[in-house]
Amino acid sequence: MRPLVLSPPRVLSRPRVLSRPWVLALAAAIGGLALAAPARAGVTTEGEFRIEYAGTSIGSFTNLDTAVTSWMAANGITAAQLAVRQNGTLLVSHAYTMGAANPLVKTTNLFRLASISKMVTDAALSTLMAQGKLTGGELVFPFLGIRTPLLPTQTPDPHVNDIITLELAEHISGMPGSGVGDPLFTMRDIEVQLGHEPLTAKQFEQYLYGTPLNSVPGLVYNYSNVGYFLLGQVIAKAAGVSYFNYVKTEVLKPLGMSNWVVSPTSQLKAIANEVPAVDPYTGPSVFDLSATAPLDPFNYEGGDIIWELAAAPADLAANAESVSLFVHTWNAYGLGGRQYDYARDGCLPGVATWVESLTADIDFALLFNNTPCLGFSSAVIQTIEASLSGL
Repeated sequence: MRPLVLSPPRVLSRPRVLSRPWVLALAAAIGGLALAAPARAGVTTEGEFRIEYAGTSIGSFTNLDTAVTSWMAANGITAAQLAVRQNGTLLVSHAYTMGAANPLVKTTNLFRLASISKMVTDAALSTLMAQGKLTGGELVFPFLGIRTPLLPTQTPDPHVNDIITLELAEHISGMPGSGVGDPLFTMRDIEVQLGHEPLTAKQFEQYLYGTPLNSVPGLVYNYSNVGYFLLGQVIAKAAGVSYFNYVKTEVLKPLGMSNWVVSPTSQLKAIANEVPAVDPYTGPSVFDLSATAPLDPFNYEGGDIIWELAAAPADLAANAESVSLFVHTWNAYGLGGRQYDYARDGCLPGVATWVESLTADIDFALLFNNTPCLGFSSAVIQTIEASLSGL
């Protein structure tokens, strides 16, 4: 048994207690069916902001609106959504647009969620374990049938075959972490080395098999996007269908939700209802390996990533109403059912998201189409928490 570490609630970046081998008899609480959306009441204009709201009126939570619009004005953010629930019932659902020239953002619009996507992956793993289709102790690469690296220049780490499923979920697998050098955002570079595109999920599994580990599996916490890519592949293999098909039928459908999507890489396949992520960064197209490849937006072809391959760690899209409903049933950060005083953030160029089960009965989701990243110290989060804590 490997020694693992307990993390306190509200800590977004350390693992909770686990042991190996670990067999979870998890009765995942799949309750809290989606409530019918209130009738759309209209739009209120406040200075340079338009606020579209759900319900019979905009409501009395003006301090929440001020917190969100002040943050947007201070950071040049043009679009946002906020949803608040009490015991699963929707109290607030507001969509914010800064600037009269920008398209009106509605509460039904979809936003990219970035790493908030991981809570859905955790729920899918929890469900598969409850169904007896996974134990959490699977040796990941042997389970996926990966035995050789992708590139002849790669030498697998001596411990790579020791990684188990739960270590991926708890970010203690030893797989490379996020930030500079994150392999999730090197897919075009890999394609260039292969001499063809697009990179496939199986090829990326092989590439990760040949990537040096940062630590021996099970000992050191290191937040890893590619660990969750692998976790999504394990989920798909165990379920016998694609990752997102399993999520749709076994995780989202029981909650009455059908509006979640995988955000596409190709601008030609852009979802009409998705609010564009605003970021000036561009890069050479992941679908054009020539030296004269066009420069495309980061959140589409120019991010050195095929976004559909990143559904499990970072590429789901939904609205704030659905995100807040999700954490009424599932843990925002970790396996199993809802845990209050837990939160998760998501951050990519053009995306800053937050979801939190604040108290025993309050859940909220806040979605922006631009950075800065959100955290417990962010003024907008602190104001929202303070405003809602007394409900």
